[in-house]
Amino acid sequence: MKKSIMFIMSACVIPFFYSCDTAKGYIGDTLPKEETAILDHQTEALPAGAEGVAIYFVNSISVGSYTKGWPNSIYLKSGTNIIEAAYFNSHERAVDMGGGLIQGAINSEADKKQYHSSHQKLSLDASAGHSYIAKFYSPAHSYTNAILWIEDENSGDVVSGRKPNN
Repeated sequence: MKKSIMFIMSACVIPFFYSCDTAKGYIGDTLPKEETAILDHQTEALPAGAEGVAIYFVNSISVGSYTKGWPNSIYLKSGTNIIEAAYFNSHERAVDMGGGLIQGAINSEADKKQYHSSHQKLSLDASAGHSYIAKFYSPAHSYTNAILWIEDENSGDVVSGRKPNN
């Protein structure tokens, strides 16, 4: 029974982080895809929830939140982009990671307690046509020790932040 409940919780939590299709990390008309870079984020399933990288802002533009959802991918203009992200762990926080107006507001308030301990700004010099992924390392699934970095998805090279030597 306990395993069934944990499976159901995971099934409900993980799709939420993939609920939004894409977002623009820039202001202005939508650029052709070949003139933009794409930023994805790492998310991992836990026995009772999920953990990963939640991208809140790109160049001070809100791209994700509990009330509007989290994008799968973010289109970026070429050049320097400031990415504001945080590590999340729905199991440790013990709150529903679902969205919507009411649950999103509740989660947002609960998240503020953890967000500041894992919030990081990363500078990414994006190139059109490239794909990047925001990754995390969190020893013991801890907010206070979470490390974020960005890699080029094709080469695996770290392009922002520092990947830990684990």
